[in-house]
Amino acid sequence: MEALEQEKEFFRYKEKGAYHWTLNSSHPLRGNAFVRARYANVLKLAEKSAGGQLAGKRVLDHGCGDGVLANMLAQKNAHVFGVDNSEIALRYAQKRISGKKVHFQVGSVYELPYRDDTFDCVISTQVIEHLAEPMRLLAEIRRILKKGGSALITTRIRLTEKPIDPTHVAEWFEDEFRSLIEEVFPGAEFFKSHPAAWMEASYKFKWIKLLANIMSLVQNPFAGFESGYRLHVIQYALATK
Repeated sequence: MEALEQEKEFFRYKEKGAYHWTLNSSHPLRGNAFVRARYANVLKLAEKSAGGQLAGKRVLDHGCGDGVLANMLAQKNAHVFGVDNSEIALRYAQKRISGKKVHFQVGSVYELPYRDDTFDCVISTQVIEHLAEPMRLLAEIRRILKKGGSALITTRIRLTEKPIDPTHVAEWFEDEFRSLIEEVFPGAEFFKSHPAAWMEASYKFKWIKLLANIMSLVQNPFAGFESGYRLHVIQYALATK
């Protein structure tokens, strides 16, 4: 119980509604190029893990929130499932994706409501940093993956002494994250994206954010991997069971 008490209740869906949908839009003021690039990078790696084709694959959006990524996966004709512990978030997801074949379920990431060897791919993006027991999360992901299935886990790269986001329990340096993942998924591949300099500038100056949003309609400055900058913000682990 002591470890779990470190976790913080996630209030953003109560306060902001289905805010990921707004951030993922191409609106120059309300959208966020940073967020759109993260989803694009996740989809790129998920397709890579599936041999270039997600159609027909059973994919779990692990910690699906308001359903933006689940919707993108459904557009790729995957058989999509979404799990989250927030009933509010899932109500937004179901409303936004009504009519599409996505199966949402309330559940704990520590005790996923699925049988062993269920999924071809499990995607857990920006979830692990909110948890006090990340190894339990990773073990559950491995359990529900089919033999040969892939896991994609993303999180922030640690850049400061304390987590930048106050809702995070922990953030990891690149070598720490690698060690954490490889305890459960030996042989995982690792990627990084989102230049930290661009992120800091866009947070500090609204006109930089606007510029990034406009640029992203042609070429997103946050998209892709290993951009040549020294410091990056997001790290990705792509692993096979």
